[in-house]
Amino acid sequence: MANFKTGAMAAIGLSYAGWKYMDHKYNISADMQFLKNAGPSFGKNAKIQKAPGGSVVMLWYDTLSQPGQTQKTMFIDTEGDRVFTYADIEELSNRVANFAMSQGWKPGSAVAIHMDNCPEYVAVWLGLSKVGIAAALINNNQKGKALVHAVTEAKSVGLIFGTAYVDDYAAVVDDLRSKGVTCLASYGCGATSGAAKPDIADVSLQDALKTQDSAAVDWMKIRESCKVTDACVYIYTSGTTGLPKACNVSHVRMLNFSGIMAGLAVKGDDVIYGSGMPMYHSAANLGVMALFATGCCMISRPKFSATNHFAACGKYKATVMQYIGELCRYLLSNPEGGADKAHNLRLAVGNGLRPEIWDQFQRRFNIREIGEFYSATEGNAVTINHCMNYEGQGAIGRAGLILSKVMPMNIVKFDVETEQPIRGKDGLCMECGPDEQGELVAPIKKIPGTEVDNFEGYTSAEATAKKVLNDVFMKGDRFFRTGDLIKKDRKGYYYFVDRIGDTFRWKGENVSTMEVSEVLSAFPGIVDANVYGVPVPGKDGKACMVVVTLEEGTSSLDMDKLAIYCRANLPSYAIPVFLRFLAASLNSTGTFKHQKVEYRNEGCDPALIKGNDTLFWYSPSKKNYEPYGPEQFADISGGRAKL
Repeated sequence: MANFKTGAMAAIGLSYAGWKYMDHKYNISADMQFLKNAGPSFGKNAKIQKAPGGSVVMLWYDTLSQPGQTQKTMFIDTEGDRVFTYADIEELSNRVANFAMSQGWKPGSAVAIHMDNCPEYVAVWLGLSKVGIAAALINNNQKGKALVHAVTEAKSVGLIFGTAYVDDYAAVVDDLRSKGVTCLASYGCGATSGAAKPDIADVSLQDALKTQDSAAVDWMKIRESCKVTDACVYIYTSGTTGLPKACNVSHVRMLNFSGIMAGLAVKGDDVIYGSGMPMYHSAANLGVMALFATGCCMISRPKFSATNHFAACGKYKATVMQYIGELCRYLLSNPEGGADKAHNLRLAVGNGLRPEIWDQFQRRFNIREIGEFYSATEGNAVTINHCMNYEGQGAIGRAGLILSKVMPMNIVKFDVETEQPIRGKDGLCMECGPDEQGELVAPIKKIPGTEVDNFEGYTSAEATAKKVLNDVFMKGDRFFRTGDLIKKDRKGYYYFVDRIGDTFRWKGENVSTMEVSEVLSAFPGIVDANVYGVPVPGKDGKACMVVVTLEEGTSSLDMDKLAIYCRANLPSYAIPVFLRFLAASLNSTGTFKHQKVEYRNEGCDPALIKGNDTLFWYSPSKKNYEPYGPEQFADISGGRAKL
């Protein structure tokens, strides 16, 4: 008997040792924990996808039907501490749905929404969705030509805009009407917007909704011609081709958003602090879809406030907060105070938390868990790093043996000079080894039960085609190109390296070099503008820098007028921070593509810039361009001058 017990114990020990070895090598337990959390959500979503009339609306009503759900608080708006129950949002969205039908808007069409963060924002796009209409979520920073393009790119038949943006639309209203926008409805919702109908609006939505029926519409019948793969919303990305592109975000994809939060163990009793993340962004909609899936509560605020952030988290008893990387740096720049840890936060969810501040952020604010994710609005590649007990800090995601099969992705060898994947003698791509950087790609496959690809692309077929990589590991296969350089270590952690191509990030937004170049090149006296991003000491992302070539005979520009022009025609984050006026002609390649490598290498440090070029920088405090040299660079580097 003793020998039997000894042998059994030895066998158990060997089995445990074998399991630990396999788990260490293939990261099985972490994968299993994520799938255990996300499984019920993904299972429910799979059933909705297969059901007749499957949509985000079906998920909404499934959650709404739970006992006591209608009276639960869905939103608390920090502007005036306004409280909205699930029943309130249901009633308001029903009024929006009936309003949409009264306008003659048909299933399959699109209506643009341009509003500040508020609970009504969600009620509007939900109401449109109930009658089969996709909402085009307009970036609040867009102006002029880019604004017209964004509204019309989705073929919007109507526009619902917050009264705070009346001046922006007054400048382009004729263009919008000439391009098919039949109804402009103003919405003075929230505590900060005026309620009066502007002259350019056809109708005041808040007035019109008072007369609409609050009863639920027959959404199943109305949506008979709609599919779960149809666009639920359009979310815009700058990409690399200039003006904003409308990304198709289908009901399937919106349903999958809820799975990310579920995988991080967000549940119905959680309170999510939205942190002022703009509701026109994918990141904010992760939180919104958590509401739809779990019936939890969200604290909404119009804009991010670093000063009030943790005090608000404590006041509203938030258990989860959302972030983007720059937001975390702003919070750390605040003086330490009692509110830093006087909260109930257990989890921070977002993307872009920089490795160099990750540990400091977690420890100073006592946030035990970080849910860092990586994804593209239009793409099919998703990675998630549920950082617990400070393990895996700095990684954008993690995938072991199981998740690599469930959510497959590959990193292929990449030539940063040609900006193309490296192919072998057989013409196929080659996968990177551990810790080797390359482009992250994900296989394009059919969404289960449909004939639609899991890469949904844009409204532009040409733009969509540019994101597809063919013949990757075998002839005929197709992969989505993320446009990012990534590396993966032996533990299964993914790490972000850099963005490929011209697009760069500044202040949490993608800046398109072609959009900026197009705007600047139209300014009198400028013949060409070479736009690129440059790192700035102590700042996240890259600031916009432009090498300017003047027309022959033009020796200088009116810098006051140039600053006014940039503010009027570019989003605030895309206004060039540094201008470099060339003393010689523009450096370009033989195919007339701008040669940016040398300029990027020289960056914004005047000591590294060759030749006799003239430099200016945009002072945010003075809202003007001023001469730029070593003294200004030292002030920026030392934090004495803010960008």
